[in-house]
Amino acid sequence: MRGQAGEEFDEVWCAVDVDRFGGFDQATALAEDNRVELIVANPCEFWLLLHFRQWTAWLDDASMTIRELRRHLPRYDESRVSPPDLADGIDDAVRRAKAAERDTPHHTRNLSTSVWRLVERIRAP
Repeated sequence: MRGQAGEEFDEVWCAVDVDRFGGFDQATALAEDNRVELIVANPCEFWLLLHFRQWTAWLDDASMTIRELRRHLPRYDESRVSPPDLADGIDDAVRRAKAAERDTPHHTRNLSTSVWRLVERIRAP
């Protein structure tokens, strides 16, 4: 795959926020046609919440997820998430996200996130 000015890329990843994004089927088709790895979270803050605890109850919307997340990050603001706030829980988040995906395999269903795939890819030797 080529980027701007003909740069070569081994991989391209695109993160999609399902609860705030329309046209998901079209985005999926475009990603497949262009060899782009698509990762999703539904609701979007679900991935962050998994850094602190397992969650299996329905989350009506992002605001409900944010309320739960603020129990662990009281000053959470989606525009300013500090990596140190999440670093200690990343292994737990990966494990919990994989379990949630097994329980709810289709990414457009409530309580799913495939962000763990990107994390594992970054960590791969």
